[in-house]
Amino acid sequence: MIAKAKPCAWLLYTNTLNYMTKNSHLPVHEWCIIVLFCLILLALAGFALGRSKKGEDPIHSPLAEMPVALLEIKVEGAVVKPGVYRMPLSASLKDVLDQAELLPSADQSKLKWNRKLRHEQTIRIPERTWITIYIEGAVTQPGSLQILSGTRGQELADQLDVLPEADLKALRKKRQFLQQGDTITIPIKKKRKSNQSMS
Repeated sequence: MIAKAKPCAWLLYTNTLNYMTKNSHLPVHEWCIIVLFCLILLALAGFALGRSKKGEDPIHSPLAEMPVALLEIKVEGAVVKPGVYRMPLSASLKDVLDQAELLPSADQSKLKWNRKLRHEQTIRIPERTWITIYIEGAVTQPGSLQILSGTRGQELADQLDVLPEADLKALRKKRQFLQQGDTITIPIKKKRKSNQSMS
């Protein structure tokens, strides 16, 4: 194939050059430049055609390798605005949920707010459900108690029917979410020792 291609190209070159020089007023050396330029263009076109036949796309293949500029995150479940959100690469779960807006019925007990997101990730926010915990100590009705999942310990302090001597300080500081089967002990206030005067 290579041995035949050179004579054919040279024959085309000489025939074209002879024709153009006989039918034009341009000098021979200028026609040589024009014909050489056309041959170079044909060679480049053939090279590009050969690459495309091998499955390589010199125009679009670099674009396919470009990194993702924005994350597409789908949010569904207990949110005001479900749908697909385009977020920056550094976005966290809190960032996307700030836009989706959690419903009051959303269960936040298992959400990791600073978790990094992945491209085309789907986040489903569950509804709050009833769970059972156990209460003991300085309460009027110790035993099992049903509360909604996503309830914090400090929120439980206002829901309990406690004895007058009950100490709720520790429970009011508890920000952790209560889990199924937790046992909460309500202590009794410590009595202050009175100083007795020595006679």
